[in-house]
Amino acid sequence: FRLLSILRALRKQHRGKLVTIFHELYASGPPWTSAFWLRPVQIHLAKSVACLSDECIVSSDNFFSELKRMVPDARVQLHPVPSGLEEPSLSPNQIVHRDPHRWAIVGGTALVQRSLRSFRRLIRRIPDSVAPRTLFVLGGNENPVTRSLLVDLAVQSDYRPRIAAIEASEIFRTCSFAWFDYFHRPNVETSVILKSSAFAAACAHAVIPVFPHRGSAISLGSDRLPGPFFVEPDRSEIPDAHGRAEIASGIYDWYQRHSSSESLVQTIASIFGLNGAQ
Repeated sequence: FRLLSILRALRKQHRGKLVTIFHELYASGPPWTSAFWLRPVQIHLAKSVACLSDECIVSSDNFFSELKRMVPDARVQLHPVPSGLEEPSLSPNQIVHRDPHRWAIVGGTALVQRSLRSFRRLIRRIPDSVAPRTLFVLGGNENPVTRSLLVDLAVQSDYRPRIAAIEASEIFRTCSFAWFDYFHRPNVETSVILKSSAFAAACAHAVIPVFPHRGSAISLGSDRLPGPFFVEPDRSEIPDAHGRAEIASGIYDWYQRHSSSESLVQTIASIFGLNGAQ
């Protein structure tokens, strides 16, 4: 609540615009977690901050609709979270000539562990033309559970906890697919993943995200992100080796149009009337 008093003081002391970027509006969870009990407080804070702000930026249509429901008069813009790694400039040849059997799992400690569990469970359902032969596990803290999940995995694996962003980026740009088990609940709109810097990193590196379940379309306006692609026990929808490069290029181009850090800077610059800002 001290945050609110600080923001109110800033509003009185300065005439400039206040722009708030919401990574998340509020947490959710079962009754035995702190997220459940803190949710009313977080909703109050989100509404109060939105009311104090001249403009708000959220990462997905889901958050856009929810914030407008909470604060109907709020001025809200949508911009996905940029990559948590590098944003390499890739030529078509750098995308085309990748090994379709190189996969990655990337993210924080919990996401990496959860993703690796479902990857192990479904790896045999991945079509042969893109079946994993090498798996890079990047990010998070050193985790003995993650190491144990790699012990008898039927592919070559390379686990790099706490890897530097630039090093992770060098590895990532050689991969073709990334496995994400992001959602705790199956009924969440897939577009919510646009708040994930790990997912953004995959898109920024022309790596195709793959989920362990079906998902809903991700679009900004009429511009749809290719996918979502998935592998389930009884069905899969994933590009084969021949179609991979075209899909990966489409994902990379979509990221440049909508999610890149340069795009975010331009969005903020336009709010402040700084046309042509670099």
